[in-house]
Amino acid sequence: MRHEYSKWIFALAVGVGLSIWAYRVATNPEPARRKALEISVAQQARDIVSTYVDAATDLQYVDPLQPNHKIGDSYILPADQGWQVSGYYRRQDDDQWHPFLVDLTSESELTLLSVKDANDDLIRRAMLDPLFSAIP
Repeated sequence: MRHEYSKWIFALAVGVGLSIWAYRVATNPEPARRKALEISVAQQARDIVSTYVDAATDLQYVDPLQPNHKIGDSYILPADQGWQVSGYYRRQDDDQWHPFLVDLTSESELTLLSVKDANDDLIRRAMLDPLFSAIP
């Protein structure tokens, strides 16, 4: 076989291989399912933080749904028995950002909410609730 034909056969084989790989990646539904699950878990974590921290006002968030690396990193990670979601919240524009960590079961039930906030009402509430921790 001449060298010219070898180049064309090699190029054709690489092109077919890349085409098959691209098709499999594009039609794989698993990443889309995983992303939808992560969005659902992050939204449930927001709802839990709002319930515990201050349901009267709309909180501003930096979390996996709305990242802002100038404020800090936020994560959503699978844990041993569920999920961990971290992020930051604040009540108003002049308030400082408060970090939070939410541990959820695989059924999205709260196992622990930890916040760093010096609000007296939160600290009192944390003393009464074993699922809630507020650190000044």
